[in-house]
Amino acid sequence: MTFWDIYDSILKEDSKWNPNPHLKVECNLEKIFDYPHSYNFIFELFFGDCNFRSLAIELYKRSTDIMKERLKHTVSLYLLGIYVASKIGFEKFSINEWDKNSSRNFLHYWLAICLFHDIGYSIEMDKEKYDISKLETLDDFVKHLGLRFDLRNVCDEKLLNAYYSFRTKKMKSVDHGIVGAMLMYDSLMNREEKNADIAKTAIVISEKPICGNMLKEDFAECSFLIAKHNMWFANTFCKKIAYRKMGLQQLIGKTNSVMFEDSPMLFLLCLLDTIEPLKANNGNPRDILNKIELNCKSGSLIILDNDERHILKRAKGLKQWMGVNVLSLEKNKIEIRFNQRRENANKEIDRYL
Repeated sequence: MTFWDIYDSILKEDSKWNPNPHLKVECNLEKIFDYPHSYNFIFELFFGDCNFRSLAIELYKRSTDIMKERLKHTVSLYLLGIYVASKIGFEKFSINEWDKNSSRNFLHYWLAICLFHDIGYSIEMDKEKYDISKLETLDDFVKHLGLRFDLRNVCDEKLLNAYYSFRTKKMKSVDHGIVGAMLMYDSLMNREEKNADIAKTAIVISEKPICGNMLKEDFAECSFLIAKHNMWFANTFCKKIAYRKMGLQQLIGKTNSVMFEDSPMLFLLCLLDTIEPLKANNGNPRDILNKIELNCKSGSLIILDNDERHILKRAKGLKQWMGVNVLSLEKNKIEIRFNQRRENANKEIDRYL
């Protein structure tokens, strides 16, 4: 099936993509990738979920800065993730259960992580509005934006500080993954504090209303996954030296590759964020998505790119930092295998590091 056909099949049935049975969201595939439809789709899904309503407000606050091209990538990524996760099996994603329906439970988490993962991109790109000389450390950033709740208090503070500083010092930009994560955690925790019932969402199972609770730990986990999704691994000698100097040993070597068995949701985000077709293409979405075919099994993806765009090149680079093996099947056709355990993946990765 082409990407377009896959997305069409998902959007035809609300329960496949909408975790809130009573929420009606515009989802015309012919328009969904065009602004403002892409923005409205994301906003309405956030606003319709009481756990993540504050993220809709955060999105609105930054709506004038957000790059419109990034929104169509985000919508496409959301639908792609649903398709791949359904083939893997929703029950295989190790996330806290607050909805007895496994697909709906997955959708709640995927909605938050995927649709917010690039919210910090506008800050990373706008170097006039966000002067990097005044945002050299993560402390500077927290102070500049007036964040009340700090993700570093509940996650890996050393990693967040070190990678943020590496990006500002070596690449002269903030990291949009960490920025987005900090914004998400602060937003969710602020709303949690102000509204005692923010974590109580009426959901319907077997036609009986119950309350689904997302804990503060869930907010932290979703945020931290966003922080990690854009952390580049050291795959050259010079970068390894620079990483060691900055205290980024976690991002060096084959034993630290992103594995499905360690964090299925992070694996899904990193994998699909890399190969999603609209991310690096400014053409007509329908034309692009109709020229690329995808077949997903429980442990692999087979991609046929009839348009010869950059998706295959990006996919082949995955083996340098993820627990996958990428095989060339024929011209413009590859298979990405990811049903490997760490000891097997290391044998493949070792050849490329």
